[in-house]
Amino acid sequence: MSRTTITSFDLDRLREIVDVANDASGSSAVDVTFAVLDRVRNLIGGDSATFLDLNGAARRSRHLQWTDGEEYITEGLYEVGDDSDDPFWKYYESSSCSLPDRLNKPMVISDRQFYSEWELARNPMTMEVFPDVYDEILAASPCGPGINLRLLIRRGEGPPFGDLDTFLVRLLQPHLQPLLLRTLRSVVPPVEPPLTERQRQILGLVQKGMTNQQVANQLSISPGTVRKAPGEQLRPPARTKPRGSGWRGLRGQWRRLAARLAVHEDFRIDRDLVLDIVESSLGPLAGRLGDL
Repeated sequence: MSRTTITSFDLDRLREIVDVANDASGSSAVDVTFAVLDRVRNLIGGDSATFLDLNGAARRSRHLQWTDGEEYITEGLYEVGDDSDDPFWKYYESSSCSLPDRLNKPMVISDRQFYSEWELARNPMTMEVFPDVYDEILAASPCGPGINLRLLIRRGEGPPFGDLDTFLVRLLQPHLQPLLLRTLRSVVPPVEPPLTERQRQILGLVQKGMTNQQVANQLSISPGTVRKAPGEQLRPPARTKPRGSGWRGLRGQWRRLAARLAVHEDFRIDRDLVLDIVESSLGPLAGRLGDL
């Protein structure tokens, strides 16, 4: 029979999980997430715990972590096409798995809220995809268009999860959300927004070697619009300094000065001596300055 009362031991473990989730020791977000999954699994009495991001419309998951306390598994991008006969996606829309997509709000649910033991055992998703899962708690939080972060705790046998179990996960959910989002961002590179038709036109002309003004005239837009186009920042900057203003130019100026001093009647300084002083003083800077 499921527990119905929160104990002081439960409260201590809740505090420990929150402290671990807020870890500031410099551990990787993936490692901290595994530590949290282990503790949540023990708190709820699950056989395994999983974290993943899921985009139901795109049939895609970019990151998954799973542990049963002995094995620790990390998986990257998982994506199937619309024509795939993958049984998970085949039954996804008709199962409770798709509820976070449909409601698009934070939630904590369990399979037994929707199915009896008999119904769950005969559910196509259970029979073909999760035959070893007796019950599951799903905690989901939206994190972008069509995407939600999911924490799954599963049991393969024993009593089903009770109201106290889902309540404990509900208490933890807002404290775990920042960690899970940080973990996802640490392993998934940001996605650049797609270019507009106008941006593609600009970059196409830039690649042909046209200046900003020429591109602007060609497309009847302002040069400022051209400068703001994605990728335009990669164009080598126009040379605005006069030639001779860099290291080689500076050295040339000293050479000319040394030549004048060498023949000036008031100085009569040896030209080579001046050049030696200049080279020894400014030479080490050449490697850093380059041709400014």
